Amino acid sequence: MTHQALARKWRPRQFSELVGQPTLIKALTQALSKQQIHHAYLFTGTRGVGKTTVGRLLAMALNCEQGITPTPCGQCAACQSIIQGSFADLIEVDAASKTKVEDTRDLLAQVPYLPTVGRYKIYLIDEIHMFSNHSFNALLKTLEEPPSHVVFILATTDPEKLPKTILSRCLHFPLQTISESLISQQLGHILQQEKIQFEAAALTLVAKAANGSLRDALSLLEPMLSCSESSLTQDLVAAHLGWCPEQYAFDLITAMLKEDAVSALTVVEEALRQGFDAATVLAQVLQGLHQMSLVLALNGKISLTAEQEFWQPLVAQTTQSAVQLYYQLGLMARRDFAYAVTPKQGLEMALLRMIAFQPQAWTEQSATTTQMPERALQTAGHAVRSEGSPPDFKSKPSVTPGRTPVSTPPAVPCVPVLTMSPTAALDWPATVARLSLGGMAKLLVENCVLQSFQGNALCLCLDESKQVFYQKDREQAILEALEKLLGKKITLKIQVGTVTTPTPTVLQQQAKESKQKAATESVEADPTVQAMLDSLSAQVVKIEPLSNQ
Repeated sequence: MTHQALARKWRPRQFSELVGQPTLIKALTQALSKQQIHHAYLFTGTRGVGKTTVGRLLAMALNCEQGITPTPCGQCAACQSIIQGSFADLIEVDAASKTKVEDTRDLLAQVPYLPTVGRYKIYLIDEIHMFSNHSFNALLKTLEEPPSHVVFILATTDPEKLPKTILSRCLHFPLQTISESLISQQLGHILQQEKIQFEAAALTLVAKAANGSLRDALSLLEPMLSCSESSLTQDLVAAHLGWCPEQYAFDLITAMLKEDAVSALTVVEEALRQGFDAATVLAQVLQGLHQMSLVLALNGKISLTAEQEFWQPLVAQTTQSAVQLYYQLGLMARRDFAYAVTPKQGLEMALLRMIAFQPQAWTEQSATTTQMPERALQTAGHAVRSEGSPPDFKSKPSVTPGRTPVSTPPAVPCVPVLTMSPTAALDWPATVARLSLGGMAKLLVENCVLQSFQGNALCLCLDESKQVFYQKDREQAILEALEKLLGKKITLKIQVGTVTTPTPTVLQQQAKESKQKAATESVEADPTVQAMLDSLSAQVVKIEPLSNQ
């Protein structure tokens, strides 16, 4: 007897047998019970969730000899022909191989003719998104108003590629991705019916690898069953999928938490010696970090799964912020894996990076702090951090050239605070550069110089040649921006007069000209450029920038 693949053998024969599609089942069964038949249906979803199967079930429901019913008998000639794929009035089309407009026109030429043996002539077009634009245009009118004896059933994994004119003419039913638990449960049911022993953990691994597709799960399961002697075990499935045991990932994360690079590299050597792929080992580490993060987030509020219980011993040794950092570093390493010299090197560098960088702990004092320490901003080189800034990261050894390490992150306020004493000198150009202003208000303040700043009274002088920039509402915007930056209430007065010191605008222009001059001199002094000028009778042409940047 010819072997039949599990995915075909266990294809649902009733709507109730569909896995993970309760909304779809309810909608179709109620419509069929009320004899509410639409002329065009569209089923969308990822591969292996049942789009084509639903189309065939709908064809059976419409053509069953017992009448239109949500529970076709499966025994009559029409049902049996549809199950066997030989029903004359079920025309299945693979749109990927019928993309030409001529194919579509030939298909539609048969639409006016009555069904041969059934009640309805069903056109089941799979992967409809592969049609060309001309094919879609040829289908439009017929799809909108087909003869009463014709029903179109369209299926696609990529509905975004369908024209809106097609979407608007169909009843759209998106099929859900099937959860791992449902896939594992269905696999268990099938193996029980097949009288095959199995370990529940083995089915869990298959369900994870299937990534939401029951058909993929059955396709993965079949060669494993051929290899198994008595039962389907977790070790057999893991070996077939190329997954390394969780213990390797457990040992690697343990070494990371202890900052033990020697142990981590030893585990890597052992895993690779056993034939496991480096990228797979890294993926297992990320799986473990994910489970640890879930345990930390649940914090005892919900009972843990068996997988989470496995990682529980490591949770007490770390924090949520550390796990999140490790996970992010792992994701970045996985993204750059293709650029590593060897996979082993990519894995080792990822682990060493996780060991080298640790999130700096926040002290209890910083958690209760409600005000940032006051600092006077006297030069443009000072940096002030805000609450929204990420915590500093330290490496071992912790060295930050030219900068005093921040011991505790600021809590509030959310904006940089600048506290001035009456005698403190205010670096006006630096202050202007830090103001949150735009448009004409920014242009106004950039053409002012600081006249005086005593106590809470700040007086500016606007260049008389730029007095056209002044408006009262712009002065108010500048005042609000200064108060926000300085962290206190002030009074602001802007006078128009002769400016004797450079304004921020003039200083910016001088800096730009100086930079341009230095660049020009550097080019002209370059020996290669000089050789080209002499040998080719060329000249250096200055290209003006397109913007003021």
